[in-house]
Amino acid sequence: LNFAESNGLMPVINLSSPVTHVRPAPLDERKWAVSWTHDGKSTTEEFDAVVVANGHFNKPLVPGNLENQLPRWNGTWMHSKAYRRPVPFAGQTVLV
Repeated sequence: LNFAESNGLMPVINLSSPVTHVRPAPLDERKWAVSWTHDGKSTTEEFDAVVVANGHFNKPLVPGNLENQLPRWNGTWMHSKAYRRPVPFAGQTVLV
């Protein structure tokens, strides 16, 4: 919220407003009709784009068979979610 507040975005952000429906806009299929509720009132507006950021990929997924083999691995491993910059890997052979 600090970023949104410091950049004047709060007037166009609706918090605590569950989205109930997203579909192509009826008069212009290049846009999206987004419906949501806030304080018991339903609203639908059209937008040029939609981003779905529900946190589904927030927890890294490590396949069970790999996770069982990791204790036998003597090297370093990490999930791509933890990657931030290349510097720690300079001069190393890396398998992706």
